[in-house]
Amino acid sequence: MITPFIGRKLELQSLKDLYEREKSTLTVIKGRRRIGKSFLVAEFAKKVLQKNARFFSFTGLPPKEGSTDQHQRDHFIQQLSQQLKIKPVFFDEWTQILNYFAEFLVPGDIVLFDEISWMGMRDINFVGKLKAWWDVTLSQKDHVFLVFCSSVSTWIEENILKSTAFFGRVSLTIALEPFLITEGAEFLKAMGFQGSAFEVYEILSILGGVPWYLEHIVSS
Repeated sequence: MITPFIGRKLELQSLKDLYEREKSTLTVIKGRRRIGKSFLVAEFAKKVLQKNARFFSFTGLPPKEGSTDQHQRDHFIQQLSQQLKIKPVFFDEWTQILNYFAEFLVPGDIVLFDEISWMGMRDINFVGKLKAWWDVTLSQKDHVFLVFCSSVSTWIEENILKSTAFFGRVSLTIALEPFLITEGAEFLKAMGFQGSAFEVYEILSILGGVPWYLEHIVSS
């Protein structure tokens, strides 16, 4: 069953308003895991993508013992090659990868770096490389809509939102919250939940308005 998109009207409108400026911008979306950050960006992309523009989505590899920065770079390249339908090209440095990727971007493209804290966790210079890429390359393009997402709030606060590297460069920040009770009830109904209003209230009282948890209640 396709997961329905419920609520998030203010967030969608904020993203749409920024996109319609038709200039290169950087947005940061934060919120706990499974709250729907990447789902929000994907829904936004479906609504606003212009002719010939594309939605690129990348996610970092979850932390694992023995993982290296090269594993993260290889994973990024694999995702890029799949989305562009080209053969993977090996790089051993983030700046090379980012500049290579930028060559394919056209006006109107939307780019999501999901769980960005995982991407750069093994490279102490990752944030500086991102900043240089933004300043020298992306900000000079006509219209690239870049989004950073992370469920590690402390990382994105310290390295992006409060960092001198990105001071004045973030155009929009969204803190995605759980569903309101009315939205959670609407979500459960859209997913096919047949319980009573009281049962809906009980579920939301226990699980809160986290879409992923609610989805699994219905499918279990």
